[in-house]
Amino acid sequence: MKCGFNSTVNGTWLKATTVIRAQLSQEGLSVDPWQCPTVNAVVLLGHKQQVLTVQAIGAELGNGGGFVGALVPNIGRLGIPQGPSGEKVAVVAVDDCDIAMAVRFGGQIGNYSCAAQGTQTGQKKSLDLTGPLLLGGVPNLPEDFPVRNRDFVGCMRNLTIDSKPMDMASFIANNGTTAAMPSPQLFDGHALVFWSDPDITIAIPWYLGLMFRTRQSSGILMQANAGAASQINLLIRNSLFRFEVLLGEKSVALLEFTQVRVNDGQWHHVLVELKSIKDGKDIKYMALVSLDYGTFQRSVEIGNELPGLKLESLYVGGLQGANGSVLHGFQGCMQGVRMGETSTNTANVNMELGQKVRVEEGCNMADPCRSDTCPENSHCSDDWSAHTCVCDPGYFGRDCIDACHLNPCEHVSSCVHTPSSSHGYTCECGNNYYGQYCEKKVDQPCPRGWWGHPICGPCSCDVTKGFNPDCNKTTGECRCKDNYYRPNDGDTCYPCECFPLGALGRTCDPHTGQCPCKAGVIGRQCNRCDNPFAEVTSGGCEVVYEGCPKAFDAGIWWPKTKFGRPAAVNCPKGSVGTAIRHCSEEKGWLPPELFNCTTVTFTQLIKMSEEMHRNKSRMDSERSKNIARLLRNATDHTGSFYGNDLKTAYHLISQVLQHESQQQGFDLAATRDADFNQNIVRVGSAILDPSNKEHWDLIQRSEGGTAHLLRNFEEYANTVAQNMRKTYLRPFTIVTENMIFAVDYLDSSDPDNAKIPNFQEIQEVYPKDLESFIQFPEFTVKPADSKVNPPTAEPSAQTDPVSPEDHAGPSKKRRHAESSSSLPVAVVIVYKSLAQLLPERYDPDRRSLRLPVRPIINTAIVSATVHTEGGPLPTPLERPVTLDYRLLETEERTKPICVFWNHSIPVGGTGGWSSKGCELVSRNHTHISCQCNHMTSFAVLMDMSKREQGDVLPLKVVTYATVSASLVALLLTLILLAVLRALRSNLHSIHKNLVGALFLSQLIFLVGINQTENPFVCSVVAILLHYFYMCTFAWMFVEGLHIHRMLTEVRNIDHGHMRFYYAIGWGIPAIITGLAVGLDPQGYGNPDFCWLSVHDTLIWSFVGPISVVVLVNVVIFVLAAKASCGRRHRTFEKSGVIHASSCSNVTTVTPPCGVTSLQPRLPV
Repeated sequence: MKCGFNSTVNGTWLKATTVIRAQLSQEGLSVDPWQCPTVNAVVLLGHKQQVLTVQAIGAELGNGGGFVGALVPNIGRLGIPQGPSGEKVAVVAVDDCDIAMAVRFGGQIGNYSCAAQGTQTGQKKSLDLTGPLLLGGVPNLPEDFPVRNRDFVGCMRNLTIDSKPMDMASFIANNGTTAAMPSPQLFDGHALVFWSDPDITIAIPWYLGLMFRTRQSSGILMQANAGAASQINLLIRNSLFRFEVLLGEKSVALLEFTQVRVNDGQWHHVLVELKSIKDGKDIKYMALVSLDYGTFQRSVEIGNELPGLKLESLYVGGLQGANGSVLHGFQGCMQGVRMGETSTNTANVNMELGQKVRVEEGCNMADPCRSDTCPENSHCSDDWSAHTCVCDPGYFGRDCIDACHLNPCEHVSSCVHTPSSSHGYTCECGNNYYGQYCEKKVDQPCPRGWWGHPICGPCSCDVTKGFNPDCNKTTGECRCKDNYYRPNDGDTCYPCECFPLGALGRTCDPHTGQCPCKAGVIGRQCNRCDNPFAEVTSGGCEVVYEGCPKAFDAGIWWPKTKFGRPAAVNCPKGSVGTAIRHCSEEKGWLPPELFNCTTVTFTQLIKMSEEMHRNKSRMDSERSKNIARLLRNATDHTGSFYGNDLKTAYHLISQVLQHESQQQGFDLAATRDADFNQNIVRVGSAILDPSNKEHWDLIQRSEGGTAHLLRNFEEYANTVAQNMRKTYLRPFTIVTENMIFAVDYLDSSDPDNAKIPNFQEIQEVYPKDLESFIQFPEFTVKPADSKVNPPTAEPSAQTDPVSPEDHAGPSKKRRHAESSSSLPVAVVIVYKSLAQLLPERYDPDRRSLRLPVRPIINTAIVSATVHTEGGPLPTPLERPVTLDYRLLETEERTKPICVFWNHSIPVGGTGGWSSKGCELVSRNHTHISCQCNHMTSFAVLMDMSKREQGDVLPLKVVTYATVSASLVALLLTLILLAVLRALRSNLHSIHKNLVGALFLSQLIFLVGINQTENPFVCSVVAILLHYFYMCTFAWMFVEGLHIHRMLTEVRNIDHGHMRFYYAIGWGIPAIITGLAVGLDPQGYGNPDFCWLSVHDTLIWSFVGPISVVVLVNVVIFVLAAKASCGRRHRTFEKSGVIHASSCSNVTTVTPPCGVTSLQPRLPV
């Protein structure tokens, strides 16, 4: 195994790699750059009962230049359980180290000790790490746990395990680690940052910290002045870090870390903790100073002056001198200046608030590699204010010695310079050896068609599926033959079949099968052109002007054909017949017509179908059984059907079902062939697949098609139910991709046994779209006559060679004969995709089916039949059956209607969907329940829309709010008109009738427009709305007529009888509405709202009279205005007043009533 990470302390990133080698595994534990300032630290720990530690990783300084010391893992403490190999080697490498060069020749070349190894021998032969992976430390463990160092101080990054990067933010637990570091500040020796009178008080405990890097041997890092004369100094003197506490000129505390020189250009971390401790009754104040994250740590007593003082000034990077000069300036980088009362809430001091003098952002120094100081075969590396000579690939050591001169390759192999390789050289191995250093011996391979080691076994590659018989020698994985491809997640290889003229080669993409095409050529096989009038040639695509070009489509090469003529060629490979394709001058090649093609697997069946059609042979039980078997064999071995295949299968399966439906007892083929029911159901499932819809559409233009097939299955199911006891058939369930055929006894005392199919007992995998069932009620079973009781003797071997249990099909249910002797028998068939194939025909009786705008069947079709020994069930049923459907689509499907396929509907001659006797019971997002009072084939019809009845919320709110307000206003108006008796007149009465008609129409609209659940109530609401809206416009017409008479007749007509007006206002609308109801009562109400269907001519019984009223009122308005404003009427003073008010009435009443006519359309 291999694990890696990056780590830094003191600012230098190193890369560590830990590899555990074994005879059977070359991968290992890999660790990427890391840096550790400690001599003893645990970097990484993975354990079960075995522990891997890197015990001594050190960083050593010498004369200002750093190098990595020997890294020797404690192999004696590396626990490895038993395994197959006799030797284990643990190797630790730092950075991009050449392991062989460091381990074997590190002592010779010098300064190249970047790797070390140890060997584990004995009986511990494998490493099994199943415990948690710990980075940077271990928790408190038992004293005998074999880890000596429990923590790591520094930074880590880029953790990889087995060459896979790990997300260090996705840890299980984190104890005190933080991410990233603050940006650094650059000091050039004449720069500083200072704060005058910072608002900081020294409260015990108190922390002070910073990070720095420098090449300077002396300088002030920080000075903090507190109170009158107290100072805290952090400084570098003689390359050592120094901590001072002064009281005036007197030194109170002094610490100097002589263990490490800090002018090495690496990052160093300083943390000072001021704290108090008890010494008997006295309290002492101490300073605990940690360097490099606790690698070096000392404490000193600081006296009692500092605690509680407030900082007067704070200097970072030097001291302020006269005339803007900087004294004891620090030259280097500094970051993370922190102060605070606890170690967890210490905050970075805001450098932006301090006064800066010549301080720069970042940590960029001058390039130290300007002078050429490195040996040959190397280049200079900038190490921040210093440089390092890095050898070129293939050269190692202080003088960059040629690796091939030393020759690390083993077993008489040759070393070759290869700059592109990881270490700049490669070993060219001889026979029977391989590996980076030719250290591994090649095992003798297995012969062709065999794989494995040390024992060879045969390859299990199916050549019939396009696989190469020779597999991978190590894994046994199969691969495709040459010039074959295998789709992703596929189990079969397919030939590339690249078209030679259009492809650049014979090979194709191993996963998609895409051939490399020439310019302008398209298609997976490079056999088509993007221009429909161009053909593929050796030079690419060339346009043909006199006709359609030679082209490849549907597995056929179509010859060049003149415009307006058809091309007739043989059907594709694997089929017989003639395919036709027409050439259009406008569109080029039209889609090919392959309906008359026949797959080879159906050739024998076509002959049988033709013979039966010509009456050369007749159907009998033996022939029925053989046809069902042949049909299943043909459909199972045919990937996709041509039109003639489907037509043949449809004719034959229909004849088989019709013949079997007329048989009784042991004459049924199912009693002679245990697989008969299985065969016919699987054939039905295959030909009713949605991919055959185009073929069914063509067949149904001249024949019954799927509706006819549905009826045949229904009749056969009824026959099976009648003969189940007579033939000793046991309950069974057959599950296929598109159908479920279930036969069972109904035990109403057990709800689960009265639910068919019972999906809890089905063992086969089935599509969820088939998950629909029927819950049968308790049927009243009359005592059966002795003639129809099941026989007491078993059938003879001659009539039933198969045992009764063999008839059960895939899912069998065993019951005692005595328990089911009087129970009804139910047969349920569930069709997943039949609804998509049936013709879109519906019951023309709109009282039976209120058809939505865009109807679609959104469930499986469920057919049911029940047989009782006491006689046929009554129609309608005394208690309805309950159907539970799973919706095929849950989005954009609304307004469910429970329907059944009525074969007696004369539309099209094959029946249609009707809803008589069915009603919706409940519905949720995924399921719908219906109840029906008869037995047939059921489904749920829905509308392809996003809204339910009245579910357009903004329109609904606005409509109800405005209509409610209108009702209040109309009611107040009606009350006022009734109370004001002084205004009694004919015109006043007309207004009362107009307002009353409008009020009633608005009220009925508000209460009943959405009462679509009950068709009768909905029709009554629509009729009343029709009548009262007609009355509203009739009274508007009466008002206009009355005003015109007032203006044109000399006598006063505003008093007297109003029988004529009442006849017009209430009588004529009643006549029109009555005629409309008598002529088309089904036109009232629809699935959306209770109103006239806007898609029917009945709407003109409303629009026509209203249009006439509006037109007449406009004419009356013009005549009234002319009469009111004419010169010859100005002499009548009294009439003048009447004329003005009447003209105003016409002007104000006509527009509101006209707008009112739009209200019935609002729900639309």
